[in-house]
Amino acid sequence: MKKIACIISVIALISLLSACGGEKIEPEATPVPAPKPLLEFTVDTEKQNPSGDYYAEASEEFLERANFVLKEATDPYHTVFENALGLYEYLTRNISFDENGGADTMSVLMGTSANQIGFTKTYQYLLHQIGAEAHIATANDESICWVMAMLADGFYHFDPAAEAKLSGGQSLKYFAMNDEYRWASSKVDGWYLGSDDLGGRYEAPKNELMTYVFLQNITRGYGVDYELDVLYFSDNSKNNVIMKYNYQTAQEELVYEKSVGALACHKGILYYSDVNQRNQLFELNLATGEEKLIDSVFVTRMMIRNKHLIYFDDVSSSEKAITLS
Repeated sequence: MKKIACIISVIALISLLSACGGEKIEPEATPVPAPKPLLEFTVDTEKQNPSGDYYAEASEEFLERANFVLKEATDPYHTVFENALGLYEYLTRNISFDENGGADTMSVLMGTSANQIGFTKTYQYLLHQIGAEAHIATANDESICWVMAMLADGFYHFDPAAEAKLSGGQSLKYFAMNDEYRWASSKVDGWYLGSDDLGGRYEAPKNELMTYVFLQNITRGYGVDYELDVLYFSDNSKNNVIMKYNYQTAQEELVYEKSVGALACHKGILYYSDVNQRNQLFELNLATGEEKLIDSVFVTRMMIRNKHLIYFDDVSSSEKAITLS
């Protein structure tokens, strides 16, 4: 019986191969993500710049600067969420909030400070360059303005001016807010899009989604690993221990049970200040778990910029940098 069953199996296999005609089945090709749109604004010194102000003598410099920021903060293979986060991080950490700061895109990118309007116009402009749909929202009482932009599942609120003012870019309290958090954070009685000068006002789409609520717990520093789709951050709802959150799967996990005062991430290394050790600067190798003291100074905030770890002591107003590989 076993011999007969074996013969039948061989005959069935031969029949299957004959039916296939001996053709080699090729695996399906992996789709290649489309590159992000390039900066399309063409300088014309006889016309206004994108934010409506005339700076003919600085136009070429502005175009070069805008392209530099896009190259530093975005990637053609990243999602809109990731590129929106990269641009937001760049603005809030490199541009300081100042009521008398820049109020248009050119003066903000060419300078070091911006007011509420400047942050809003600049963030909207940069989002447009990566192909994201972005609108300027204004409170009904016209006290503040911010950006509403489309992510994968809907429109969200972004207020880089408030973020820079609150923490110098160490938090994400005002990034990708739903309507509830926008109400609570701004204490306004509503908002509208558009303006009377530019074709009229229109109603903002509602957002009751809870997709990015976890970002409200990030107030003392964060770092992003774009290859693993993970945000590392100091969670203020859990005694500022280091957590990681996969923003694609919504999975959260404890990384290190230490109270952290500032945080940054670069190529598998977490840099953080340990609250229980006088905010000294440490590094943690995520692959090996090895911890090492880097600097004994008091660190209040830090950032990765141009392949350098920049860290600050706001108490003594000092700044230091380490070159990263």
